[in-house]
Amino acid sequence: MRARSREASRPWALGLADPSPNVRGWALAALAKMGPEAAPAAEAVRGRLQDEDRNGRAWAAKALRAIQGR
Repeated sequence: MRARSREASRPWALGLADPSPNVRGWALAALAKMGPEAAPAAEAVRGRLQDEDRNGRAWAAKALRAIQGR
């Protein structure tokens, strides 16, 4: 994995802790679009599978599938 890719996922991973479900959703969508390059954020994404927001949980599942290359 390129260091540049690892750095690119960092701000989005930080967005997963935001109190706003919209911000978390956008962060998850961005990480999903990055796919396997977002692997450094996988643990944080996994934590969002328990998000209180239903859409957040769905985006977390989608992002994990994309990060895992599925």
